[in-house]
Amino acid sequence: MNLGLKTKYEDFLSWYVQNGFFFLRPNATGRENNSEKTSSLKGKIKLFRKELEAPSQSSFDSKVNEDSLAKLAFSDMWSDLELAWGKASSHPFFTDPESYLDIKYDLEANLQCYLQAQNERITITEKEAMRFGEGLTSFWKGCNNVEIGTIFDILSTSGTLVYNIVSYNYTNVLQELFKKLTKLHDFTANHSNVRPVKGTFYYVHGNIGQGVKLGVDRTEQITNEEFRKNEEVASACVKTVMHEIEGSNRQERIQSLINDSSILCVFGMSLGLTDQTWWKLIAKQLQNNQKAILMLFEREDLYGTETPYVMLPYIKRSTERFFKASGIEDKEIKERIKKQILVVYNSNIFDQEDIQIKEESRVTVLENLLKRLFPRNNNFFPF
Repeated sequence: MNLGLKTKYEDFLSWYVQNGFFFLRPNATGRENNSEKTSSLKGKIKLFRKELEAPSQSSFDSKVNEDSLAKLAFSDMWSDLELAWGKASSHPFFTDPESYLDIKYDLEANLQCYLQAQNERITITEKEAMRFGEGLTSFWKGCNNVEIGTIFDILSTSGTLVYNIVSYNYTNVLQELFKKLTKLHDFTANHSNVRPVKGTFYYVHGNIGQGVKLGVDRTEQITNEEFRKNEEVASACVKTVMHEIEGSNRQERIQSLINDSSILCVFGMSLGLTDQTWWKLIAKQLQNNQKAILMLFEREDLYGTETPYVMLPYIKRSTERFFKASGIEDKEIKERIKKQILVVYNSNIFDQEDIQIKEESRVTVLENLLKRLFPRNNNFFPF
């Protein structure tokens, strides 16, 4: 959302390999009170971080293969990391399912602490909520006149507008903005068609308060056959299995929202294969409802005038990326729903230009966060 927080994967990776803590996975049989095994695991984690920090000097990989640890270091997006994690299961570094789960737990626990520290750098006030609301209720800014006409045709027949937000992020900044906005009863947008904001908010993959869920979309994306068949690996690494174990009906509720929506917007997300379940649901809705539209908000350094002929290849690439992510290969279906996809580049609807960001938290702050986030788990040690 362009808030100035350092929440990109590369930001976390840099912190993790240099300043990360050591976490011992709970219920790791026989290790809680075994200093030798604990020391061995700590050494394994250190070696893993060294591989991420200097992949070109890897003691394991002479070149970057699909299952190499370097793929984890070279990932640009969180979805790239997740996909690379599934492929890394075949790497000889992970000698058994236990080592694979140990490293993943350490990675996730550090991520949760890092994002909590980033989250605390920002305070959401009524001013930020109002600005967020202005962007939310004029989401068509940046579209051309024909696209705006299509959007308003849908809005004019929709009755009461409901803005449902499904977050794939882990911080609570977006939730706080939305919560404050929905309480501002006097909020009005510039356009007469827009009423005070109402709607619901869902996290898909957990958050910093509940625990983050990094993983692949389906079991087949874990390339190691032994690991793939391991029930504990599936429950920790496959998102669909995680949702089943969770026992909530959140996934069904989100699916219902998608099926009932006329305008679906994807903002600030990579169309990764590790969330293919959701892209397939959106593609199915476009096929079932030919009046529904999908808006893909993309960010790209264009270095010049954004004229139509310059933008055409970018738009085509974004559309094809969605088709790949949703598993659509049929040319006829592609041609039909392509007309229902609008691509918007470099939208500033959610920019918060003068928002106050505190300086980055130091390690001492993270130590306090650790105690608050993991009050019952004393199995962590700063390196």
